[in-house]
Amino acid sequence: MGAYRTEGWDTEKWGSDLQSYNQFDYHAFPQTLDELKLEFKREAMELGRIRDKEEDEENYKHRELSMWRCSDEVRVRADELHRSLRRDAKHCIEFWKQIPPYRVILGDVRDKLYQTRERSWQLLSHGMSEILEETTFTNIEQFLEPLELCYISLCSCGDWPIADGSLLNFLRQVSTFGLSLVRLDIRQESDRHTDVLDAITKHLEIGSY
Repeated sequence: MGAYRTEGWDTEKWGSDLQSYNQFDYHAFPQTLDELKLEFKREAMELGRIRDKEEDEENYKHRELSMWRCSDEVRVRADELHRSLRRDAKHCIEFWKQIPPYRVILGDVRDKLYQTRERSWQLLSHGMSEILEETTFTNIEQFLEPLELCYISLCSCGDWPIADGSLLNFLRQVSTFGLSLVRLDIRQESDRHTDVLDAITKHLEIGSY
């Protein structure tokens, strides 16, 4: 009787251990179809996140490499800007030496645009300005020239995706609206537009629109 009780106790203990083993060994795995779907979605999202991160890192490396890869004309222009910058200029020479050539040129464009706006505002407000005209843009050709230089350089180096992106759109905006860079939002009746175009074509002596 004692041996029988021991066997029963051992059997119950073994069954309890088996249940505990199954419970703690397999609880982390999906047990139903819904759990399996949810686990699959989680893994897919994680793989997508990893892929996007790798693509972002690759694109960042490509952009950084493209910023240093340029034509001889762009590099010469950047060197000229290095030598021409004064100590009291907005961006000191030591800073620009660590900047890619494209950013040196575009930084100069930005500064001249700022000076152009400030000079125009001062002239309209006070009739005079302390900002020298040589430090500003006075016509659209001066504005377009450095932008076109960067565009041609990017294309010649094989960086078409960058050249045909924001830079090309900006070139079109400058060519269309000039130094003002105004974005027009016209909401008049189409007949009014026809009259305007007709007046323009007649003024240019190319016939009636």
